[in-house]
Amino acid sequence: MKHFGSLTRVFVFLLSLVILFSFLTSCRQSESTATPDALVKSWLEAWKAMDLDKMLQMTADSYKNEVQRFYGSEFKSYARVDYQDLKLKVLNQTSNEATVQAEFIAILESGSNPIFGGPSMVTKSSVRHTYELVREGDFWLVKSISRQPGA
Repeated sequence: MKHFGSLTRVFVFLLSLVILFSFLTSCRQSESTATPDALVKSWLEAWKAMDLDKMLQMTADSYKNEVQRFYGSEFKSYARVDYQDLKLKVLNQTSNEATVQAEFIAILESGSNPIFGGPSMVTKSSVRHTYELVREGDFWLVKSISRQPGA
């Protein structure tokens, strides 16, 4: 019977860790998606990390296939993505929808050419993305993105 009590304590301890981890993760997500501009900043950080799973967590269900297709392809094509000089502007916001404009320099770096060798190629371009957001519960999610060249 003593062995059963030890197993119960171990189980309760492990369950407590899982609950604590879930709580901390949800707090982190709620901070990064609590406001429209915070969501776009978090989205771009996930893009920079090439973390498609995290991007999908910040995406409305109706847009997930597009995000998976577009960014999945982009991440296969580049060894590194980054951004500089981010300027965010909330264009409009209601209690359930928002539009945020992000202007930045996108940096896309190809890997070295496996056939011919040589250095990687880096492309820098000014871009303007307009994020249409929707609020679901306590979180803002990306509903769509339109991409244009920057000014």
